[in-house]
This record gives sequence, C-alpha cells and structure tokens, in this order.
Amino acid sequence: MTADSGSRAMVIRGLGDGVGYPVAVFQPRDALAAGFQSVLAAHMPDAALQARLRAGARAVVDRLAPHLPLVGGAEDQGRGGYLVGGSVGRRTAVTLTDKPPTTDLFVLLDDPACRDPRCAVERLGAALAAAGLPCRPPSEGRTAHGLAWEDLPFALRPALPTRGRLALPVAAENASLRWTICDPLAETAAMRLLNSLYGDRPRQMITLLKVWRRHHRVALSGYGVEILVQAFFRDGMAHPGADLAEVFEAFLAWGRNATPAALPLPGGRRKLVVGEDWHGAAATAYWQAVAARHRARTGDVLGSAEIWRRLFGPAFPLPSLTLAA
Repeated sequence: MTADSGSRAMVIRGLGDGVGYPVAVFQPRDALAAGFQSVLAAHMPDAALQARLRAGARAVVDRLAPHLPLVGGAEDQGRGGYLVGGSVGRRTAVTLTDKPPTTDLFVLLDDPACRDPRCAVERLGAALAAAGLPCRPPSEGRTAHGLAWEDLPFALRPALPTRGRLALPVAAENASLRWTICDPLAETAAMRLLNSLYGDRPRQMITLLKVWRRHHRVALSGYGVEILVQAFFRDGMAHPGADLAEVFEAFLAWGRNATPAALPLPGGRRKLVVGEDWHGAAATAYWQAVAARHRARTGDVLGSAEIWRRLFGPAFPLPSLTLAA
C-alpha cells in the first residue's frame, strides 16, 4: 500500500505487479473541495428558485391588493406594496428539506386604523380570507400567517413603513403584541457588500453553518448564524487564501470566544444577543474539523470526507471507490 501525502491522489494496489489484481483508486484530494461544493449546491437555492419565490410573492400581493390599503412607495422588483424579507430577501436562505425555503413576505399597510399591532395582524388575516387564499393563522407567540402558493411556502407579516424602516408586530408578554423596528433593506445591503468583498464566501459559510446547525440541532438561530458570520468577516478573521474547511474551523474557534455578546444589527440601533448555549456543539465540530484536516494532510482523503459527512450530512459525498479489473 502506498499513500503519498504530497500527491493529489491516493492509490491502493494489490500485492504483486498489479497485473490481474483489482486496483482501488480514490478520487483526488480535490474531492474534499468538491464535497463542500456539493453541500452548497444541495442547499443553496439557485437563481431559478429565487426567481420563482419572488414571482410568487408578487402574485400573492396582487391577490391581496383589492382587499388591503397598501403602501405604494416601497419597492421590490420595481413595484410597491410589499417587501421580500428574511433570509430569502438577504439571499441567505437554505433548502434543508425537499421543500423550498419559507419566504418572509412583509405586506406594507397604509391604514390608519391598523396602528395597533394586533389589529394589523387580524386585518391581514381577513384580507387573505377575502382573497380566497387559505392560510394558517399565527400560532401562540407568533405573528405570521402561513400560506402555500403552489408549492412555495410563505410567512406573511403586516408591516408599517416608518422613517425608512419597517415596524413589525412581535409577541410580547401576557400574550400581547408590540411593534419592533427593523431595516430589511439595510440587512440585504450589508450581506451584498460582504459577499462582494469576499467573493461570496460569507454566504457560503452561512449555508454550511445552517446545514450543520440543523443536522446537529445546534442551539443557535439561523439569524444568529448570519449576524455572527458578518461579524467574523468584518473582524478580518477569514484568511483570503483559506479554503472552506479552514474558514469553517476558524469560525468555530472565533465564535466561542466572541460569544456571549450583543451584536449590532445592520441599519439601526438594535442588537442581537447570542448566548453560549451553542458552545458545546461548536467545540465538538471544531475538533472534528481539526481531525478532518489532519487526515487530509496525511493522505486519508476518505477518512477526512467521512468526518465532513458526519458534520454536514449525506449531501457531502464520500470519495468513490472504483475497481479496475
């Protein structure tokens, strides 16, 4: 058996001169880079799905328009009355099941009677019923109406534009609702800027971390992942020449030191508190990543891939074993 750690492939041969013996050839070490790309391809919505999600949002709002007073000044795709927000709007959504990601659809109301948040939520529900759009009303502690348009899931939330931002209803104490101010346009702009500066690497890292988070039930929200990744790149912690495996490992080490913390959100004075409940899972993943890097450097490409597959699930392929007669 020979395993040249400096080569780009690992070859295992039978005893003798090789004639008439099976020869097992592992894919080259580039298989690990290809494995990361496979995870990204499996979980990042492509351009066609992104276009369908936005077209679906427009279609839903067109159905609602006769039944709601909508703001005409806000723009999305050049038309008013709504804003595609959340991870779909920021282009950080991931597909973790066989269904498309849920799209947060902010319906921009222009109705003086809806200054009370509960009134706004109920007004949107009445409009959905009048438009013949069967929806799932908000559950306890929630404010979004669930709606399926064709095969696309949406979470509809009433929103009031205020000073360039949006006021959204959120659950408060004693089953009451209150308004909270957010700036989805600033959030989207912040992500686009980071991706342009780092060659889409922030979005790729967000995808990998969200897949890991779901696969291992990590106690960290998807939005928390996004804000942490933004802080990680802003702090200059990602080496320009590092590959995805190295950046993933570096993020886990940095994240445990950087939290708990109150991290500023784009476009406003709000902060997101990220605790330490996820530290145990991060420590486990960090040492697994270290082991995977060590195995790759010693030529054990298959062993390295097996570790990454445990971290990210079956979307990370194992190097194929081919037998030649």
